[in-house]
Amino acid sequence: ALTVRRAVFETLGFTLSAGISTSKLVSKLAASYGKPNGQAVVFPSAMEKLMENTQIRKARLLGGKLGKRVQSFLPETETTLGSIARLLPLDQLVKALGGESGRWVFDACRGIDTEEVKATLKVLPKSITAFKSFPKVSYPELEKWTKLLARDVMKRVESDNERNNRIPRTITVGYTMVPGGSWIGRTFRLPFPTDKDLNSRVQKLVDKTRKGLTERGHSSFIRLGFSAVDFLDR
Repeated sequence: ALTVRRAVFETLGFTLSAGISTSKLVSKLAASYGKPNGQAVVFPSAMEKLMENTQIRKARLLGGKLGKRVQSFLPETETTLGSIARLLPLDQLVKALGGESGRWVFDACRGIDTEEVKATLKVLPKSITAFKSFPKVSYPELEKWTKLLARDVMKRVESDNERNNRIPRTITVGYTMVPGGSWIGRTFRLPFPTDKDLNSRVQKLVDKTRKGLTERGHSSFIRLGFSAVDFLDR
């Protein structure tokens, strides 16, 4: 993993984190402990503790409707993958979610994931993202994070354009709130800024993001980020 991370940095100038474990799902969770520029290993002996400390929405494929459905079967105070393992038996999950999904959730909350890691050579990413999670923050403090994230995604897009000769048409603003203690994720889309100057593009995205969030009546957040999408060849 260290060799791969070093090669990416030397070739592309990007830092990245890596996770090493017994499955694709757990490796992705482990990578979060290596951020922003490191790596982490999760051994089988630590699996139960990891599950107890991982929010359901953090697991691959459980950040959307499926995760919310599973959460609805649990007490409000039980919000982790470990909660699923302790409180939801296989027959209940299968009955509620169907055979395939129920079995997958049952295994996933125990760190079991049989999906293989697939090679993506010569496949261009469909999005370029920059996200940040933090304790609950509001404006004006959020302005600092918005600007850092906006600059990060703009620089990533510039590098991608140099390599792949394409530009995005749209940027999706994603954010998560916790009103009343329950997390809620939302998104909205903006035209990708086309100003030639990097600083102008960054500031335009910052301003439009602030406007979009305030117009929707949202004031405090635990996660914010940008995804550049809808690429066009130049």
